[in-house]
Amino acid sequence: MRIIAWLLTLDRSVGERGMSALDNAYIFQIRDKLRETPVAASHAVAVIRTLFRFALARGIVTVDPTVNIGKLKGGNGFERWRAADADAFRAAAVPMMRLALELGLYTGQRLSDVIRPAWSNYDGQRFRLRQ
Repeated sequence: MRIIAWLLTLDRSVGERGMSALDNAYIFQIRDKLRETPVAASHAVAVIRTLFRFALARGIVTVDPTVNIGKLKGGNGFERWRAADADAFRAAAVPMMRLALELGLYTGQRLSDVIRPAWSNYDGQRFRLRQ
């Protein structure tokens, strides 16, 4: 759904110009407008890059203006929780949130797998998980 939103935003931004009118400078302009949120800026470029790869493969355009436009770096990333942080969370959280924390800490699963395990992975005593 986010990709569709980005494409609609691009469509409004470009207006009546053809895809071949979008050059490297224009893509940099879009990315730099979003520089306050580096992840959003990089995502916008990735969506446009996907669109141009599709267009290139079908002969709609002859050049990909996203070439050599890298991701923006920013922020400090996520800080790891200290043991005291996890203990404070356990003390304050409802049981379902504590379960999510423990699954995240001790199973090594992806976030999506921890948030939404299937009942079929549980046999009544243990979870059976596969990446």
